Amino acid sequence: MKKFLIIIAATFLLFLPAIMTAWSINSSAKLLSEEHKKQLETRLGHELRSQSQITLISQELFKHFSYFLVQTEHYYNSIGWKTFSGSAEEAFEEFISPTMMAYLLPMEVSIAFHGNEKDRQIHFANSGIVSENSMSEVSGLMFKFIDMAFYNHPPEGAIEQLKKLLADAGLIFNLNFLKSAGDRVKANQVVIRSPDSTKMLLTLRSKKDYLMNVLIDLSRAGIRTSARKAARIWKDKDAGLMFFGGSAAIRPVYSSWFERYPGLGEKIIRAVAAEKHGVDRLELGKWLVLFTPFDPKTPWQAAIATPMPVPPRQAGLKILLCLF
Repeated sequence: MKKFLIIIAATFLLFLPAIMTAWSINSSAKLLSEEHKKQLETRLGHELRSQSQITLISQELFKHFSYFLVQTEHYYNSIGWKTFSGSAEEAFEEFISPTMMAYLLPMEVSIAFHGNEKDRQIHFANSGIVSENSMSEVSGLMFKFIDMAFYNHPPEGAIEQLKKLLADAGLIFNLNFLKSAGDRVKANQVVIRSPDSTKMLLTLRSKKDYLMNVLIDLSRAGIRTSARKAARIWKDKDAGLMFFGGSAAIRPVYSSWFERYPGLGEKIIRAVAAEKHGVDRLELGKWLVLFTPFDPKTPWQAAIATPMPVPPRQAGLKILLCLF
């Protein structure tokens, strides 16, 4: 019996270094995994907060087109309008077509500008160039008014004709906007609401060389439109973005990442619904999910899902244990 106990003690002492090493490596791996998880949550948390700040689509569109107006003005001032106008249609198309695709809203754009020899116009609808649209005639006549000589002494009936065109289109517009502002570009936003629709007219004019009218149907605009746009341009290949609400009438919106994991989005929604007081994070098996706080004023929430950090495989530990 004594000899047996000595053998047991000797065996234990023999394997003690390996056991201590294994414990130390496992502890380090767990600490690294937890640190990785914290870093991941911090990074995705910042991204989630930026995605949750969905502004009114009308404000976003106004800023988007205004920025293009300013950038274009700076560019053609550096090379001269005569040079720019040779490729103006291409420059307008490179901006307008992707914008229409990105915002997924019914939109008509009509641009009038000085060509090398005569005034020209280009029109867009349904994400592409068209021969004309509902704003073609309005833009052509408005463009004449940015010439101060025409503005100060318009031909008889020109003002009445423009007012009629605007009225027929159901639009409201302050003609004083067309008056020159010296060295400044100008952008104007008008939202027109009726029982059947909500539309927005953006009118942008350079100092003297072009005028753009953008008529946007906002009837379907709202947080869902913004959510679809955010999900569509989501670039992170290691995580997915989703928007969901507490009502069955609110269909979730997912980024393309979720296509790789069928059923994951529905699983997340069911897990959130089971929580009585709402959550800001969940660990669902091998998935880590972060949520924006629930806001009763906005029935939508945003969430980011990503695989949980996997501890290192510790191949060196296996070799060490084999040696012992």
